[in-house]
Amino acid sequence: MTDLTPLIEQFKTLKAENNNNSRKLTGLLASLSARSSARPDRLSIWETGNGDVMRNGLSVVGTIILFVLIAILLSGCGDGGSSNEGWSDEDKQVLKWLNKGDDPLRPQDYENTYFTELSHAIVAKKIVYLEYAGRKGISHRQVLPERLFRRGEHIYLEAFCLMRNQYRRFRLDRIKYLQAEPDSLG
Repeated sequence: MTDLTPLIEQFKTLKAENNNNSRKLTGLLASLSARSSARPDRLSIWETGNGDVMRNGLSVVGTIILFVLIAILLSGCGDGGSSNEGWSDEDKQVLKWLNKGDDPLRPQDYENTYFTELSHAIVAKKIVYLEYAGRKGISHRQVLPERLFRRGEHIYLEAFCLMRNQYRRFRLDRIKYLQAEPDSLG
């Protein structure tokens, strides 16, 4: 049976210090995972008298609870709120921006150069080709538009970027060229 007490104590120490350093917690999680799941030639699973299933000294339920607690700490919610200690100023600004609600669209927002075209592409589920002036210069993207929204004075397009294979947000005033593909997905 593997003794997990030192790892659990290390976990408690990290929590007590309120240290949300992802590398330490990720390393601890990997160590716990490695110790709580043995290689097939050393697998020792048994049932205790009260019906609990044990695996290498840690019950399956205990393993799940431990992983959930570690996941909560990694997400920054283990201390009752999101702790962004050790984050860069840019990361903090992005998190603040993402947590902020959308502002209602104004009548003048509908007059934006690409607003109507993107609205139609959203309804028709059309793939759109963009030339976008981002921080690192002009990029060429194919996206599947999801929604248009406003934050402050800017209108944004939230779309699934086929190049990055993830959702991205694009400021409409930075779109330099836009063309919807004639075929729709819907």
